[in-house]
Amino acid sequence: AGRFYTNLKELNEHEAEIKGRRKAGESVSDYLRENPEARLFMQANHVERQVSQLRRRKRELMEKDASRDAIRMVEQQINARMLRFNEAVRQLEQQ
Repeated sequence: AGRFYTNLKELNEHEAEIKGRRKAGESVSDYLRENPEARLFMQANHVERQVSQLRRRKRELMEKDASRDAIRMVEQQINARMLRFNEAVRQLEQQ
């Protein structure tokens, strides 16, 4: 989870840089060539929303005294999304 949130923070910075360059009429291709993981900023936003929704669902389940298995299932979904996203970032950083 720590790495996931570090990745999100870094990708938010990439997103700001890309949007700033676009707004200024500058090319982003050089930036993307130097920072290939920056291409994932839209995916980062999507995954962040998914994780947030799952965390909300987990809280709701806990408030309703749902079974431990139901809560564990949501936790596994959160972890799976984080791991897949972290792996995608790692692969692009290695390029």
